[in-house]
Amino acid sequence: MRLRAAVVAVLLAGCVGEDSLQAPPTAPEDSEASETATLDSETPGDVITDAAEVGAPDYPLPPIPMACPRVVSVFALNPNGGGTLAAAFEANASPCADYLVHVPALAADRTRPRGPEQPAAIRARKGRFFAVAELDFGAWSLRTELTWFDRGVEFRKRMDAAGYNVMRGDTWVIHELPPTVRTDAAVRKEVIDLVRGLYSGPPGSMTSAGVVLVSNVGHETTNFASYKPALRTWLTDSAFFTEMNKFVRLWGQGAHTSASLVCATGATVAARAERVNDFAMHPGRLATGSGAPGSALMARTFFGETYFPLLNAVWKSTAAFGATDVTLDAMKHHVSLQVYATRLWLETHPFPDGRIGFAWDESAGTTAERAELATRLAQSIRDGYAPGATASRACSPSGAYSFCDCSVTGAAFNDAWKTFSTW
Repeated sequence: MRLRAAVVAVLLAGCVGEDSLQAPPTAPEDSEASETATLDSETPGDVITDAAEVGAPDYPLPPIPMACPRVVSVFALNPNGGGTLAAAFEANASPCADYLVHVPALAADRTRPRGPEQPAAIRARKGRFFAVAELDFGAWSLRTELTWFDRGVEFRKRMDAAGYNVMRGDTWVIHELPPTVRTDAAVRKEVIDLVRGLYSGPPGSMTSAGVVLVSNVGHETTNFASYKPALRTWLTDSAFFTEMNKFVRLWGQGAHTSASLVCATGATVAARAERVNDFAMHPGRLATGSGAPGSALMARTFFGETYFPLLNAVWKSTAAFGATDVTLDAMKHHVSLQVYATRLWLETHPFPDGRIGFAWDESAGTTAERAELATRLAQSIRDGYAPGATASRACSPSGAYSFCDCSVTGAAFNDAWKTFSTW
Protein backbone atom coordinates (compact mmCIF):
# COMPACT_ATOMS: atom_id res chain seq x y z
CA MET A 1 0.00 0.00 0.00
CA ARG A 2 1.26 3.47 -0.84
CA LEU A 3 2.58 5.78 1.83
CA ARG A 4 0.39 8.76 2.65
CA ALA A 5 2.18 12.10 2.84
CA ALA A 6 1.49 13.96 6.06
CA VAL A 7 -0.57 11.18 7.63
CA VAL A 8 0.63 8.47 9.98
CA ALA A 9 -1.20 5.30 8.89
CA VAL A 10 -2.67 3.14 11.62
CA LEU A 11 -4.33 -0.09 10.46
CA LEU A 12 -7.25 -1.58 12.34
CA ALA A 13 -7.38 -5.33 12.79
CA GLY A 14 -10.55 -7.10 13.85
CA CYS A 15 -13.37 -5.52 15.82
CA VAL A 16 -12.85 -3.46 18.94
CA GLY A 17 -15.38 -2.42 21.51
CA GLU A 18 -16.31 1.08 22.62
CA ASP A 19 -14.02 2.62 25.23
CA SER A 20 -15.40 5.00 27.83
CA LEU A 21 -13.83 8.35 28.66
CA GLN A 22 -12.29 8.74 32.05
CA ALA A 23 -12.87 11.78 34.18
CA PRO A 24 -10.03 14.28 33.70
CA PRO A 25 -7.58 14.73 36.53
CA THR A 26 -7.51 17.97 38.41
CA ALA A 27 -5.09 20.62 37.21
CA PRO A 28 -4.44 24.25 38.07
CA GLU A 29 -6.77 26.74 36.50
CA ASP A 30 -5.59 29.04 33.72
CA SER A 31 -6.80 32.55 33.24
CA GLU A 32 -8.44 33.10 29.87
CA ALA A 33 -6.80 36.50 29.83
CA SER A 34 -3.50 34.72 29.20
CA GLU A 35 -4.56 33.93 25.62
CA THR A 36 -2.84 36.17 23.10
CA ALA A 37 -4.40 36.97 19.76
CA THR A 38 -1.27 37.40 17.67
CA LEU A 39 -3.03 37.67 14.33
CA ASP A 40 -1.96 39.23 11.08
CA SER A 41 -4.24 41.94 9.76
CA GLU A 42 -6.85 40.27 7.60
CA THR A 43 -9.58 41.18 5.20
CA PRO A 44 -12.70 39.20 6.24
CA GLY A 45 -14.19 36.90 3.65
CA ASP A 46 -11.02 35.94 1.80
CA VAL A 47 -7.77 34.06 2.30
CA ILE A 48 -5.59 36.96 1.12
CA THR A 49 -4.35 39.28 3.84
CA ASP A 50 -3.14 42.23 1.76
CA ALA A 51 -2.05 43.20 -1.70
CA ALA A 52 1.61 42.53 -0.88
CA GLU A 53 0.85 38.83 -0.54
CA VAL A 54 -0.54 38.51 -4.06
CA GLY A 55 2.16 36.88 -6.12
CA ALA A 56 4.34 36.19 -3.08
CA PRO A 57 6.66 33.19 -3.45
CA ASP A 58 5.76 29.87 -1.86
CA TYR A 59 7.08 29.68 1.68
CA PRO A 60 9.78 26.97 1.95
CA LEU A 61 8.23 24.00 3.73
CA PRO A 62 9.90 23.47 7.11
CA PRO A 63 10.61 19.83 8.02
CA ILE A 64 8.54 18.05 10.66
CA PRO A 65 10.70 17.82 13.82
CA MET A 66 11.69 14.35 14.96
CA ALA A 67 10.17 15.14 18.37
CA CYS A 68 6.66 15.14 16.88
CA PRO A 69 4.92 11.88 17.83
CA ARG A 70 2.76 12.11 14.73
CA VAL A 71 2.27 14.33 11.70
CA VAL A 72 -0.94 16.27 12.27
CA SER A 73 -3.27 17.05 9.37
CA VAL A 74 -5.53 20.04 10.03
CA PHE A 75 -8.28 20.63 7.47
CA ALA A 76 -10.25 23.89 7.37
CA LEU A 77 -13.54 24.09 5.44
CA ASN A 78 -14.22 27.72 4.53
CA PRO A 79 -17.44 28.05 2.47
CA ASN A 80 -17.69 31.78 3.29
CA GLY A 81 -13.98 32.58 3.34
CA GLY A 82 -11.30 31.65 5.81
CA GLY A 83 -8.79 34.47 6.04
CA THR A 84 -9.12 35.00 9.79
CA LEU A 85 -8.74 31.30 10.56
CA ALA A 86 -5.76 30.87 8.22
CA ALA A 87 -4.06 33.86 9.85
CA ALA A 88 -4.69 32.40 13.31
CA PHE A 89 -3.21 29.07 12.23
CA GLU A 90 -0.14 30.87 10.89
CA ALA A 91 0.33 32.91 14.07
CA ASN A 92 -0.12 29.83 16.26
CA ALA A 93 1.23 27.10 13.99
CA SER A 94 2.23 23.70 15.30
CA PRO A 95 5.59 22.50 13.97
CA CYS A 96 4.00 19.04 13.77
CA ALA A 97 1.10 20.07 11.53
CA ASP A 98 0.17 20.37 7.90
CA TYR A 99 -2.58 22.96 7.40
CA LEU A 100 -4.86 22.17 4.47
CA VAL A 101 -6.94 25.25 3.68
CA HIS A 102 -10.08 24.77 1.59
CA VAL A 103 -10.66 27.29 -1.19
CA PRO A 104 -14.34 27.38 -2.24
CA ALA A 105 -15.30 27.02 -5.88
CA LEU A 106 -16.21 30.09 -7.90
CA ALA A 107 -19.74 31.26 -7.10
CA ALA A 108 -20.48 32.06 -10.75
CA ASP A 109 -19.41 28.60 -11.95
CA ARG A 110 -19.22 25.93 -9.28
CA THR A 111 -17.24 23.63 -11.59
CA ARG A 112 -14.26 26.00 -11.55
CA PRO A 113 -11.68 26.22 -8.76
CA ARG A 114 -10.92 29.69 -7.44
CA GLY A 115 -7.45 31.08 -8.16
CA PRO A 116 -4.68 31.95 -8.69
CA GLU A 117 -4.48 34.58 -5.93
CA GLN A 118 -6.04 32.45 -3.20
CA PRO A 119 -3.85 29.33 -3.50
CA ALA A 120 -0.74 31.49 -3.89
CA ALA A 121 -1.55 33.43 -0.71
CA ILE A 122 -2.07 30.19 1.23
CA ARG A 123 1.28 28.77 0.12
CA ALA A 124 2.98 32.06 1.06
CA ARG A 125 2.04 31.68 4.72
CA LYS A 126 4.85 30.82 7.12
CA GLY A 127 4.58 27.15 7.97
CA ARG A 128 3.28 24.02 6.26
CA PHE A 129 0.28 25.47 4.42
CA PHE A 130 -1.40 23.89 1.40
CA ALA A 131 -4.30 25.05 -0.78
CA VAL A 132 -7.18 22.63 -1.36
CA ALA A 133 -9.41 23.24 -4.39
CA GLU A 134 -13.10 22.46 -3.97
CA LEU A 135 -14.87 20.11 -6.37
CA ASP A 136 -18.61 20.67 -5.90
CA PHE A 137 -20.10 17.20 -6.39
CA GLY A 138 -23.56 18.58 -7.17
CA ALA A 139 -22.30 20.98 -9.84
CA TRP A 140 -20.18 18.31 -11.53
CA SER A 141 -23.13 15.90 -11.50
CA LEU A 142 -24.64 18.09 -14.23
CA ARG A 143 -21.66 17.63 -16.58
CA THR A 144 -23.16 14.53 -18.17
CA GLU A 145 -21.22 14.94 -21.43
CA LEU A 146 -18.15 13.64 -19.55
CA THR A 147 -17.62 10.32 -17.81
CA TRP A 148 -17.00 10.56 -14.08
CA PHE A 149 -13.36 9.67 -14.59
CA ASP A 150 -13.02 12.43 -17.18
CA ARG A 151 -14.69 14.89 -14.82
CA GLY A 152 -11.93 14.22 -12.32
CA VAL A 153 -9.24 14.67 -14.97
CA GLU A 154 -10.86 17.89 -16.20
CA PHE A 155 -10.95 19.28 -12.67
CA ARG A 156 -7.24 18.61 -12.28
CA LYS A 157 -6.65 20.54 -15.52
CA ARG A 158 -8.63 23.45 -14.10
CA MET A 159 -6.63 23.29 -10.88
CA ASP A 160 -3.41 23.64 -12.88
CA ALA A 161 -4.83 26.59 -14.79
CA ALA A 162 -5.95 28.23 -11.52
CA GLY A 163 -2.47 28.07 -10.00
CA TYR A 164 -2.62 25.09 -7.64
CA ASN A 165 0.77 23.45 -7.13
CA VAL A 166 0.24 19.71 -6.73
CA MET A 167 3.98 19.07 -6.72
CA ARG A 168 4.34 21.19 -3.57
CA GLY A 169 1.35 19.58 -1.88
CA ASP A 170 -1.80 21.43 -2.99
CA THR A 171 -4.67 19.03 -3.59
CA TRP A 172 -8.42 18.68 -4.13
CA VAL A 173 -11.48 18.13 -1.94
CA ILE A 174 -14.86 16.69 -2.95
CA HIS A 175 -17.52 18.72 -1.16
CA GLU A 176 -19.47 16.67 -0.53
CA LEU A 177 -20.65 13.12 -1.25
CA PRO A 178 -24.46 12.92 -1.30
CA PRO A 179 -26.46 10.75 1.14
CA THR A 180 -27.24 8.35 -1.73
CA VAL A 181 -23.64 7.10 -1.60
CA ARG A 182 -24.75 5.05 1.41
CA THR A 183 -27.62 3.35 -0.40
CA ASP A 184 -26.92 3.34 -4.14
CA ALA A 185 -24.16 1.15 -5.60
CA ALA A 186 -24.33 3.11 -8.86
CA VAL A 187 -23.45 6.33 -7.02
CA ARG A 188 -20.55 4.58 -5.33
CA LYS A 189 -19.26 3.51 -8.75
CA GLU A 190 -19.44 7.15 -9.90
CA VAL A 191 -17.45 8.22 -6.83
CA ILE A 192 -14.79 5.58 -7.51
CA ASP A 193 -14.38 6.79 -11.10
CA LEU A 194 -14.30 10.43 -10.02
CA VAL A 195 -11.57 9.97 -7.41
CA ARG A 196 -9.52 7.88 -9.86
CA GLY A 197 -9.61 10.79 -12.30
CA LEU A 198 -8.75 13.31 -9.59
CA TYR A 199 -5.88 11.19 -8.35
CA SER A 200 -4.46 10.55 -11.84
CA GLY A 201 -4.96 13.95 -13.45
CA PRO A 202 -4.22 14.50 -17.14
CA PRO A 203 -1.47 12.43 -18.83
CA GLY A 204 1.96 13.26 -17.44
CA SER A 205 0.60 14.74 -14.21
CA MET A 206 1.83 14.01 -10.74
CA THR A 207 -0.70 11.86 -8.85
CA SER A 208 -2.53 13.54 -5.98
CA ALA A 209 -4.42 11.81 -3.17
CA GLY A 210 -7.02 14.29 -1.98
CA VAL A 211 -9.80 14.85 0.53
CA VAL A 212 -13.37 13.54 0.48
CA LEU A 213 -16.10 15.02 2.68
CA VAL A 214 -19.25 13.05 3.46
CA SER A 215 -22.58 14.51 4.53
CA ASN A 216 -24.18 13.02 7.62
CA VAL A 217 -27.48 13.48 9.38
CA GLY A 218 -27.61 16.25 11.95
CA HIS A 219 -26.52 16.05 15.56
CA GLU A 220 -30.10 16.48 16.72
CA THR A 221 -31.22 13.22 15.04
CA THR A 222 -32.74 10.58 17.30
CA ASN A 223 -34.44 8.24 14.81
CA PHE A 224 -31.91 6.07 12.97
CA ALA A 225 -34.37 3.58 11.48
CA SER A 226 -33.14 4.32 7.95
CA TYR A 227 -29.73 5.87 8.54
CA LYS A 228 -28.05 3.15 10.57
CA PRO A 229 -29.02 0.24 8.25
CA ALA A 230 -27.84 2.27 5.24
CA LEU A 231 -24.54 2.97 6.97
CA ARG A 232 -24.11 -0.73 7.79
CA THR A 233 -24.69 -1.67 4.16
CA TRP A 234 -22.15 0.89 2.98
CA LEU A 235 -19.51 -0.14 5.49
CA THR A 236 -19.61 -3.72 4.21
CA ASP A 237 -18.93 -2.68 0.59
CA SER A 238 -15.31 -3.85 0.64
CA ALA A 239 -14.75 -3.06 -3.04
CA PHE A 240 -15.66 0.61 -2.53
CA PHE A 241 -13.35 1.16 0.43
CA THR A 242 -10.56 -0.78 -1.26
CA GLU A 243 -10.69 1.71 -4.14
CA MET A 244 -10.97 4.72 -1.84
CA ASN A 245 -7.86 3.52 -0.04
CA LYS A 246 -5.86 3.85 -3.25
CA PHE A 247 -6.78 7.44 -4.07
CA VAL A 248 -7.90 9.30 -0.91
CA ARG A 249 -5.64 10.91 1.67
CA LEU A 250 -8.25 12.24 4.11
CA TRP A 251 -11.85 11.11 4.63
CA GLY A 252 -13.87 13.74 6.47
CA GLN A 253 -17.19 12.88 8.11
CA GLY A 254 -19.44 15.89 8.63
CA ALA A 255 -19.67 16.23 12.42
CA HIS A 256 -21.06 19.70 12.98
CA THR A 257 -21.43 19.32 16.73
CA SER A 258 -24.15 21.46 18.32
CA ALA A 259 -23.20 23.40 21.43
CA SER A 260 -26.78 22.92 22.60
CA LEU A 261 -26.25 19.14 22.64
CA VAL A 262 -22.89 18.93 24.44
CA CYS A 263 -22.50 22.03 26.62
CA ALA A 264 -24.88 20.85 29.33
CA THR A 265 -24.69 23.00 32.46
CA GLY A 266 -23.29 21.13 35.45
CA ALA A 267 -21.85 18.23 33.44
CA THR A 268 -18.18 17.28 33.64
CA VAL A 269 -15.75 17.95 30.82
CA ALA A 270 -15.42 14.18 30.44
CA ALA A 271 -19.17 13.74 29.98
CA ARG A 272 -19.33 16.54 27.42
CA ALA A 273 -16.34 15.16 25.48
CA GLU A 274 -17.96 11.73 25.45
CA ARG A 275 -21.04 13.21 23.74
CA VAL A 276 -18.88 15.00 21.18
CA ASN A 277 -17.28 11.68 20.25
CA ASP A 278 -20.58 9.77 20.27
CA PHE A 279 -21.54 11.92 17.30
CA ALA A 280 -18.23 12.90 15.70
CA MET A 281 -16.82 9.36 15.54
CA HIS A 282 -20.03 7.43 14.89
CA PRO A 283 -19.21 5.90 11.45
CA GLY A 284 -15.88 4.65 12.74
CA ARG A 285 -17.47 3.55 16.00
CA LEU A 286 -19.99 1.47 14.07
CA ALA A 287 -17.33 -0.11 11.83
CA THR A 288 -15.25 -1.10 14.86
CA GLY A 289 -18.11 -1.67 17.28
CA SER A 290 -19.35 -4.75 19.03
CA GLY A 291 -20.72 -7.27 16.51
CA ALA A 292 -19.25 -5.61 13.41
CA PRO A 293 -18.79 -8.32 10.73
CA GLY A 294 -15.60 -9.29 8.94
CA SER A 295 -17.01 -7.72 5.77
CA ALA A 296 -16.45 -4.30 7.38
CA LEU A 297 -12.71 -4.96 7.68
CA MET A 298 -11.78 -2.85 4.64
CA ALA A 299 -13.81 0.10 5.97
CA ARG A 300 -12.04 -0.26 9.33
CA THR A 301 -8.66 -0.35 7.62
CA PHE A 302 -9.51 2.68 5.49
CA PHE A 303 -10.79 4.68 8.45
CA GLY A 304 -7.62 3.86 10.36
CA GLU A 305 -5.59 5.59 7.64
CA THR A 306 -7.86 8.45 6.57
CA TYR A 307 -10.82 9.18 8.88
CA PHE A 308 -11.20 12.56 10.55
CA PRO A 309 -14.18 14.34 12.08
CA LEU A 310 -15.11 17.62 10.38
CA LEU A 311 -16.02 19.50 13.54
CA ASN A 312 -17.76 22.79 14.09
CA ALA A 313 -16.28 26.28 14.47
CA VAL A 314 -19.21 27.90 12.64
CA TRP A 315 -20.50 30.41 15.15
CA LYS A 316 -24.13 31.63 15.34
CA SER A 317 -25.43 28.74 13.22
CA THR A 318 -29.07 27.75 13.71
CA ALA A 319 -29.44 25.06 11.04
CA ALA A 320 -26.91 23.78 8.50
CA PHE A 321 -23.98 23.67 10.92
CA GLY A 322 -25.88 22.61 14.01
CA ALA A 323 -26.93 24.86 16.88
CA THR A 324 -24.18 27.31 17.83
CA ASP A 325 -26.14 30.54 18.34
CA VAL A 326 -24.42 31.09 21.67
CA THR A 327 -22.17 33.70 23.26
CA LEU A 328 -18.61 34.11 22.02
CA ASP A 329 -17.30 32.80 25.33
CA ALA A 330 -19.43 29.66 25.05
CA MET A 331 -18.34 29.11 21.44
CA LYS A 332 -14.65 29.42 22.38
CA HIS A 333 -15.14 26.78 25.04
CA HIS A 334 -17.09 24.63 22.59
CA VAL A 335 -14.29 24.55 19.99
CA SER A 336 -11.68 23.73 22.63
CA LEU A 337 -13.90 20.91 23.92
CA GLN A 338 -14.11 19.42 20.42
CA VAL A 339 -10.32 19.49 20.00
CA TYR A 340 -9.90 17.92 23.43
CA ALA A 341 -12.45 15.17 22.69
CA THR A 342 -10.78 14.29 19.37
CA ARG A 343 -7.31 14.32 20.88
CA LEU A 344 -8.45 12.12 23.78
CA TRP A 345 -10.14 9.63 21.46
CA LEU A 346 -6.98 8.86 19.50
CA GLU A 347 -5.24 7.66 22.65
CA THR A 348 -7.43 4.55 22.84
CA HIS A 349 -8.61 4.09 19.25
CA PRO A 350 -6.88 3.48 15.91
CA PHE A 351 -8.48 6.59 14.34
CA PRO A 352 -8.38 9.55 13.73
CA ASP A 353 -4.71 9.61 14.75
CA GLY A 354 -3.41 13.14 13.99
CA ARG A 355 -6.27 14.15 11.70
CA ILE A 356 -8.78 16.84 12.61
CA GLY A 357 -10.94 19.32 10.71
CA PHE A 358 -13.23 22.26 11.36
CA ALA A 359 -15.84 24.17 9.39
CA TRP A 360 -15.51 27.94 9.68
CA ASP A 361 -17.72 30.95 8.87
CA GLU A 362 -16.01 34.24 8.04
CA SER A 363 -19.29 36.17 8.28
CA ALA A 364 -20.14 35.44 11.93
CA GLY A 365 -19.62 38.18 14.50
CA THR A 366 -17.27 41.14 14.26
CA THR A 367 -13.72 41.10 12.94
CA ALA A 368 -12.35 41.17 16.49
CA GLU A 369 -14.70 38.40 17.64
CA ARG A 370 -13.75 36.16 14.74
CA ALA A 371 -10.08 36.71 15.49
CA GLU A 372 -10.64 35.75 19.13
CA LEU A 373 -12.50 32.55 18.21
CA ALA A 374 -9.97 31.59 15.52
CA THR A 375 -7.08 32.14 17.94
CA ARG A 376 -8.67 29.90 20.54
CA LEU A 377 -9.13 27.12 17.96
CA ALA A 378 -5.59 27.47 16.57
CA GLN A 379 -4.01 27.43 20.02
CA SER A 380 -6.07 24.43 21.13
CA ILE A 381 -4.86 22.42 18.14
CA ARG A 382 -1.26 23.60 18.51
CA ASP A 383 -1.07 22.81 22.22
CA GLY A 384 -3.06 19.58 22.12
CA TYR A 385 -0.89 18.01 19.44
CA ALA A 386 2.52 19.35 20.53
CA PRO A 387 5.39 16.96 21.31
CA GLY A 388 4.81 15.45 24.75
CA ALA A 389 1.35 17.00 25.12
CA THR A 390 -1.61 15.25 26.68
CA ALA A 391 -5.18 15.76 25.49
CA SER A 392 -5.83 18.23 28.30
CA ARG A 393 -3.38 20.70 26.75
CA ALA A 394 -6.08 21.33 24.13
CA CYS A 395 -8.03 22.93 26.97
CA SER A 396 -5.24 25.19 28.26
CA PRO A 397 -1.44 25.45 28.13
CA SER A 398 -1.10 24.12 31.69
CA GLY A 399 -3.49 21.20 31.17
CA ALA A 400 -6.29 22.71 33.24
CA TYR A 401 -9.78 22.00 31.88
CA SER A 402 -11.24 25.48 32.33
CA PHE A 403 -11.19 26.42 28.63
CA CYS A 404 -13.16 23.25 27.75
CA ASP A 405 -15.83 23.86 30.38
CA CYS A 406 -18.56 24.94 27.96
CA SER A 407 -21.98 25.69 29.41
CA VAL A 408 -25.11 26.73 27.51
CA THR A 409 -28.44 27.38 29.19
CA GLY A 410 -30.94 24.68 28.25
CA ALA A 411 -28.34 22.41 26.63
CA ALA A 412 -29.02 18.68 26.94
CA PHE A 413 -27.21 15.56 25.74
CA ASN A 414 -28.53 13.51 22.81
CA ASP A 415 -27.64 10.00 23.92
CA ALA A 416 -29.30 8.37 20.91
CA TRP A 417 -25.86 8.42 19.26
CA LYS A 418 -24.61 5.82 21.73
CA THR A 419 -26.36 3.15 19.67
CA PHE A 420 -23.48 3.33 17.15
CA SER A 421 -21.13 1.54 19.55
CA THR A 422 -22.81 -1.70 18.49
CA TRP A 423 -23.49 -3.05 15.01
